[in-house]
Parts: sequence; C-alpha cells; structure tokens
Amino acid sequence: MTVSNGRQIAAGNTPQLLTSKEAAARLRISERTLWTITKSSALPSIRIGRSVRYSLVDLEHYVESHRTGGRS
Repeated sequence: MTVSNGRQIAAGNTPQLLTSKEAAARLRISERTLWTITKSSALPSIRIGRSVRYSLVDLEHYVESHRTGGRS
C-alpha cells in the first residue's frame, strides 16, 4: 500500500493522523507557527472536510529535514 509522497506502509498499518493542536504540541511550537509552516508548504497537511490533520510520518520528516549540526 502506498500513501502520499510515495511513502510505503505495510498493509494493515495506517498513518497516524494528528490534529493541529496535537501536531503543534509534538513539535513544541504554537498552533499559529504550525499554521504558518503549513501555509508555506514546508509541512504537508491532510484536509478531511473542514478539519486539518497531520501525518506523524510527515512531522518526523519535517524535523529530520531541519536538523542542523552534530552529525557528519
């Protein structure tokens, strides 16, 4: 099974979706900052009706792509 952005997940595993509040808390940022990041297209979001959700996998990729220093 394949999800957006070409990432593959095992059959039976569904990506965990977080609310804006949960995603902001996980990143330790405000919801306003999360919204700014989302609007700049730096962080993918999923719209379900009027609700916005964030994939845990996308949050992890965002963090990894913004990691600086410490590793060679």
